[in-house]
Amino acid sequence: MKIISNLIYLAIPVLLLVIAPACNDEIEQPDITTGTGNFASYIAVGCSFTAGTTGDGLTYYAQQTSYPNLLAGQFALAGGGAFNQPYLPQGNGSGMFVLNGLSIDSCGNAKPSLSKTQPDPAWETSVSNLAPFNNLGIPNMKVADINNGFMYLLNAYLKRTVPAGTTYLQMVTQTVQDLQPTFFTNWLGVTDALAFAATGGGYNGNTQVSLFALTDTVTFAANYQQLLNALTATGANGLAFTIPDLTKFPYFNAVAYEAQGPDSCVQRLPLYITTTSGVRKALYNPNSFYNDLILLPAGTEIGRPDTLLINGTDSIAPYGLSQANPLVQDHVLDRNEVQQCILTIKAYNRAIKTAAQNLNVPVIDTDEYFNNLRAGTAFNGIEVNTDFISGGFFGLDGIHPHDRGYALLANFFIQKVDSIYSATIPQMNIDKFSGVVFP
Repeated sequence: MKIISNLIYLAIPVLLLVIAPACNDEIEQPDITTGTGNFASYIAVGCSFTAGTTGDGLTYYAQQTSYPNLLAGQFALAGGGAFNQPYLPQGNGSGMFVLNGLSIDSCGNAKPSLSKTQPDPAWETSVSNLAPFNNLGIPNMKVADINNGFMYLLNAYLKRTVPAGTTYLQMVTQTVQDLQPTFFTNWLGVTDALAFAATGGGYNGNTQVSLFALTDTVTFAANYQQLLNALTATGANGLAFTIPDLTKFPYFNAVAYEAQGPDSCVQRLPLYITTTSGVRKALYNPNSFYNDLILLPAGTEIGRPDTLLINGTDSIAPYGLSQANPLVQDHVLDRNEVQQCILTIKAYNRAIKTAAQNLNVPVIDTDEYFNNLRAGTAFNGIEVNTDFISGGFFGLDGIHPHDRGYALLANFFIQKVDSIYSATIPQMNIDKFSGVVFP
């Protein structure tokens, strides 16, 4: 039999494989003022997005282009102080995806080839002696775990940053005491939903993993209030960021719910998925809010010729294309899990807004930015959208931005700072930042 290997990747337009050079014109800026804001001492709280993760990893270079570091650079133009980060050694850091090539098949489908660099052996070396840090972004950190002392052992990023046994909230509290910040940003909470969504509803294969579960909303609300209380304890102003609809990111949308058949470019074959209620075909209804989403890691596995014992006979069953060999649960976020994820994110955002309102902290709706990005827009002559690889914002993991994406986010946050605090902090020219690097 023919093995189907022509996976359909959505949103990698062939005509956009070459990223056009950006306009070199400088952005005209008014006189720099701080308005009612005070950016003399800035700290950033959050998870992987705050740390600067890209391509499913963190490196020294990626930390330099984290949005908090970029913000701090612009704040420095208005009298802002030093911004200390827990830098990894220069090199591969914790390892990250790189693009080895992008081939075009006979039907015009773009097929990326990715690999992950080897981690630097020294990336986990403790730097806690260099604290206090202004960037407190810790990949994989949840609001649920800010009081959990075991996270020191479970999270290598936290372990390298703090003294033994220190919780995330203790780190934040101590940093506030040491640095006396005048301004903060808080984007913790994304991982509370992302860990569930990115693992197909909290699975490793078909085994459920409690660490990947959604945080219950009561715990989220209580812990988030604690965190915001700590950040404002010395009178700092700041911003709280909501959690965007993660299911709209390319990690969840770059792979189609059907595969291209072997006989023609228009032939489509259904994908079979494993759900809690059994095996079925993946379904997609453009008029529905909730659809089955095939996750990005499945893209390189679909059509794999697995040999299975079927009715007492060894048979080849292409992975995901046979009811006998369906996608495992951590390769698909089914429509029920999509609904659960979206509704929980909405509940988290209500908790964020309530906690912020209690302390008069302005809230930035990050979905405002990502909704505009999905529609497609231009910044300084550069077309940007949420397409995988070619979109100009997301990196190779389909979740985190690349350098240019983080610069765009930083500019969006600067717009909000200027609006809320009547400041004129200058934005950055995004043509100074790279997108996905093509071989």
